[in-house]
Amino acid sequence: MQSLNYNLRKTFVERFFSSFSHNTDALEKLVPNLSDDIIIDALEENTNKELYIPPNILDILKRLKKNSAIEDAGQTDELPGSLSEDELAEKFKVIFKEDELDRFVPLDYQKILHHVVAAETLSAPELSQVHQLEETLSAHSVNMHLMSVVVDIIVRRGGRGAPPYLVRGLKNCCRYLISIGDFQALSDIYKTVSEKTLLSSENRNMAKSGILEIFADDDFIGEVLDASSQWGKEKDFYIVDLIKRVGSPFVEPLLDRMASEEDRTLRYFYLDLLGELGTIVREPAIKRLKDNRWFLVRNLIMLLRNLNDPSILPSLHSLLDHPHPRVRHELMQTLIKFNDPVAERIILQEMDSPDTGRCLKAIALAGMTRNRMVSQKLLGFLKQRGLGKTVLPIKKASVHALGEIGDPSALPTLQNILKSRIFFRRHAATSLKLEIIASLRKYPAGEASPILKGVTSSGPQLLADNAQTVMKDIGFSSS
Repeated sequence: MQSLNYNLRKTFVERFFSSFSHNTDALEKLVPNLSDDIIIDALEENTNKELYIPPNILDILKRLKKNSAIEDAGQTDELPGSLSEDELAEKFKVIFKEDELDRFVPLDYQKILHHVVAAETLSAPELSQVHQLEETLSAHSVNMHLMSVVVDIIVRRGGRGAPPYLVRGLKNCCRYLISIGDFQALSDIYKTVSEKTLLSSENRNMAKSGILEIFADDDFIGEVLDASSQWGKEKDFYIVDLIKRVGSPFVEPLLDRMASEEDRTLRYFYLDLLGELGTIVREPAIKRLKDNRWFLVRNLIMLLRNLNDPSILPSLHSLLDHPHPRVRHELMQTLIKFNDPVAERIILQEMDSPDTGRCLKAIALAGMTRNRMVSQKLLGFLKQRGLGKTVLPIKKASVHALGEIGDPSALPTLQNILKSRIFFRRHAATSLKLEIIASLRKYPAGEASPILKGVTSSGPQLLADNAQTVMKDIGFSSS
């Protein structure tokens, strides 16, 4: 008080001490934070007009100051940097003026002020939206909204040439989506843009040379293909969906990766992706069949076979003399699938090979054929005498192959073996009979069940038990 001039002290004492008679704490909090000039100007103005500060306002100011002190502990209150002292003084006068109870404050507003004073804590419901508003200003939100705007502009333009700034904008959006792993959104963008820009054939070349060229960019394709190892299997579905939508730009990069990737799991992943692309991989794959890497050639044969396109057969015939056995095996499976006569002829030749290994591989493939000559050759193996070290594997493989074919004409031969009595090599004979019993579930049940019943009624216990199990599997009872 000693530092204030006479007019200020007089005005302060005469007009406002009475208002602070029960609010000394509020007075202590409020006054120190205001400059002398602001206080004297505001109070003198209201003194001249015979106005006063309502006690409610003082109580509210006290509460506000208390909350401010808690939140900003250790900080010094300062005047708003954007307001001069004159501007702040003017606003301060308005606060005092508009809260003159007798003239300006309705009864219901006074009640609200009383509630604010009585409340334990201050609340401002509208502040709960501040966090939501802040989120809309995050980098992610801005990028997503920018993406929506760019896509919308492109869609509205249809197939007309896109300005460079639009191409750049969409490219940046796509790379951002890749960086956060949102391949579903990326796929949706491609679908939307491609459908709108390729509505007519005259727009296709223009669109492909502009907007859609983004999705054929080497960097874009590389980042998408790298994403599987980065994000894990949970993203694979959306990555595959994107690659299927974009299509042909991914074919050559996938073939390159399948050829050079050392990790077998990734090689098969790329193989599966190529298979998802369908017939567009046919010609690029055929062109690579002369590659020196046997595993690549084998994978290419598998890829072509899964296209279910018999027109690939002439291109595969050149591989019949391939030096690697696994390539030849994959090739034979493919030729047999399409009932290529060349395959059946080769199988018959291989089955006559003195090399037991080659013979067994041919027999394994024989089960995929429906050629009668092949079936007769298999039955011929079963009718041979002996159960030696090399003969038994061939006979068991023949039984399995005949089961895969499922021709009932083989059943009499199988029944004769089951009825036969072997005094030498009884363990080998039992092993062959168990193989035959297991294979009977692959034949028509009505024709196989009598044979099984005969084994259950008169065969050794081990064979009878196995026959009974097979009968249950095919829905027949041994009784």
